[in-house]
Amino acid sequence: MAGTRHHILPRFLLKGFASKVISKANKKDDVFVWVFRKEAKPFEANIVNVGVEKHFYGREGELNADDEMTSIESGFAVSLDVLREQGDGYQIADEKVIEFIVHLTARTKHLRDTIIDTGSFLFDSLFGYFTDYDNWRAYCVKYFERHPEVIKDELEKFLQNVPASAYKKAMMRQRVKKMPVERIVAFMDDEKSGWEFFFASLRLKVTEGLDNVAKQAHIKSLLKNLVSEPRVEHYKRLNWYLCKASVPLILGDVGCLFELEGKSRLTSLGGIEDEIKNVYLPISTDYMIVGTARQETHVINFTAINEAVAKCSRDYFVCSISSPQVIRLSNLLGEESDMITKEDMEKAITELIDEP
Repeated sequence: MAGTRHHILPRFLLKGFASKVISKANKKDDVFVWVFRKEAKPFEANIVNVGVEKHFYGREGELNADDEMTSIESGFAVSLDVLREQGDGYQIADEKVIEFIVHLTARTKHLRDTIIDTGSFLFDSLFGYFTDYDNWRAYCVKYFERHPEVIKDELEKFLQNVPASAYKKAMMRQRVKKMPVERIVAFMDDEKSGWEFFFASLRLKVTEGLDNVAKQAHIKSLLKNLVSEPRVEHYKRLNWYLCKASVPLILGDVGCLFELEGKSRLTSLGGIEDEIKNVYLPISTDYMIVGTARQETHVINFTAINEAVAKCSRDYFVCSISSPQVIRLSNLLGEESDMITKEDMEKAITELIDEP
C-alpha cells in the first residue's frame, strides 16, 4: 500500500477473486479480476488498479495512516492464504482472521463516504430548515419555554454589569420572569435577514468542508486504533468457520456484511453494542468466512448473500467471472449502501427540531 496510491480493499483480499494470473519472471504475478459498476460495461483489470485512491489514508509529511496499515497487512495476508487452503466447514481459530475483519470494516471508503453523505444530509436539512427565520424563531420559543434557566442565567450575567441598586435588579428579575417567551424572543426580529444569511452561510460552509473533516477524522481514528480490541473481543464470541459457496462469490467495496438482531437487512458494520447474528466475508470465488452466534454451521443462501453484497456496495464489486447472472447483480449496486436509512435520518432531524 505504501506510496501515493492507496488500496481501499487490500490486494491480498482481491487476489482471491482472480479471473486470470499472468506470471512474470523475477516479478510479482499480474492478477486480474472482473470489475462491475452500475450502468457500466464490466471490464477486466489488474488488481493493482482496483479500488485505488490517491492519498486516501493521507499524504507524506501530513496526517498519514499508510505506513502503519502496511506494517500489519503482511500478517493478515498470511492468515488468508492459509485459510484459502482449508476445506468446507473448517473451524477458524486464528485470531488474526478476526482482527482483519475488524480492521477491514474500519478502513473502507464505504465507511467514510457513508459518514460524509449522512452528515451532508443532516446538516443540509437542518440548516436549510433554519434558513427560514420563522422556523428558527419558533424553535427558539420552544427552546426557552423548555429551558427557562437559560434566560435566568443570561439575565444574571447581564445584571452583574448593570450599575443599579439591588431593589431595581430584583424588579427587573420579576419583570423578565413574568414576560412571555414570545416577547423575549421578539428582540431577534430586527435581525431577521441577518439570521437567515447566517444559516445559509453556515449550511454552505459546513457541507462544503465536510469531506475534508471526515477524511481527517477517519485517518486519526485509524492511527489511534488500527484494530479495535473491544470489537475483537466482541467478535470472538462468535463461532467462526469457512464455508464453500455453491455459486461464484462477489466481493464488494463494502467488505464485510453483518446480520444484526432486530435489523431487516444486512449492514456494513457491527458495533460492540450490537447483537450480531452472522458475519459474512467472501475471501475467494468459492469460499466465505462466516461468523455466527449459533454453535453450529448453518445453511447459507449464497445467491442472497451476493445480492446483499451488491446492494450494500456503493461503487463497485469484483468477481472472477463475467456472466449474465453477475451482470444482473450490478444493477443492484447502491440500493442499500447507507448504514443509516433516509427514513432514520429524517426521523433524527424531526426529533432535533421537535425536542430542542
